[in-house]
Amino acid sequence: MNSKEIRSNARKALKGHWGAAIVAAIIANVFPSVGYSSSFSSDDMDFTKLSELSGTELITTLAIFGGILLIGLAISLVVSSVISIGYAQFNMDLVDGDDPKISTLFSKVRQLKTAVIANILVFVRVFFGMIFFIVPGVIALFKYSMTNYIIAENPGISAREALEKSKKLMKGNKLRFFLLGLSFIGWEILVVLTLGIAGIWVSPYMQASYAEFYREIA
Repeated sequence: MNSKEIRSNARKALKGHWGAAIVAAIIANVFPSVGYSSSFSSDDMDFTKLSELSGTELITTLAIFGGILLIGLAISLVVSSVISIGYAQFNMDLVDGDDPKISTLFSKVRQLKTAVIANILVFVRVFFGMIFFIVPGVIALFKYSMTNYIIAENPGISAREALEKSKKLMKGNKLRFFLLGLSFIGWEILVVLTLGIAGIWVSPYMQASYAEFYREIA
C-alpha cells in the first residue's frame, strides 16, 4: 500500500472511534509528563540565593536539586515507556477493527522492564547517530520505529529482540515510512497555524496510520 491508501484505511478505522482515539492520544502525550512535573518544579530552587550559600551548602543544594531532577526523569521514563506500549496496542486494536479501550494504555505494566530497556536502547542508538551525523540518527529512528508494536504483541520478547525484529521489518521500508510521515506535512502545518488545536485530531490520525503501516509490513 502507498501512503494514501494507508491513511485511507486509518480514517476508516477511526470512524466511530474518534472520541476514544482523541482521549487516548491526549493521555499518551500528556500523562507521562505528570510524574516529572509532580517531582520537579522551578520553585524547588531559588537560583537567586545560590550566591549566598557557602561551598558546602551549595554542593548540598545542587545535589538535592539534581536528585529531584533525576527522580522526575526516571518517573517520566517509566510512565512513558509503559504507556507507549499500551498506546501501540490501542492503535493496533483500532486498525484491526476491534473495540479500542482507553484502559489498554495501562495494560502493559507487566512489560515494564522490557519497555524501559527498549526505550533507553533506542534513545542511545538514535542519540549517538545524531551526534556523529544527523542522517544515521534519523535512519536509526526509522529502523527501531516498530519496537513498541512488537513488544505489545509479544509479551515474552526481550528489549534487544524487539529492536532486532524492528530492524528486520524496516529493512527496505524506511523510505516508505519516511514518505508516510511526510504525507502529513500539510496537517502538521495546520496544527501550527491553529496553535496546536488541530493536533487533537491530527495526532490520532497519524498514530492510526503508523499502526496500519506496521500491520502491513508485519
